[in-house]
Amino acid sequence: MRQLGPQAIEYLRGYALANEFHQAERMVDLARMTPEESRAIFDQLCEIWDRTGSKAGGHLDALDELRVQSLVAQRRAFELYAKSRGLV
Repeated sequence: MRQLGPQAIEYLRGYALANEFHQAERMVDLARMTPEESRAIFDQLCEIWDRTGSKAGGHLDALDELRVQSLVAQRRAFELYAKSRGLV
């Protein structure tokens, strides 16, 4: 297997930095959130579950399987992209 080149390593470092930034922003936002805002988000999540849960058979195992399929498809897309750019 071919090692990652310097450009790919820089991309990964950039993603890591972006993730740290987003996580810090998320923590600040959560600290400022009121109980009412938290409840509104919870209600929205429940509504999403009601809509998507029925499509997945209405149980968590089915939703987990859908998530795995989505992640595999995403990984394949990244792999195709990396191959087309000669990164892998």
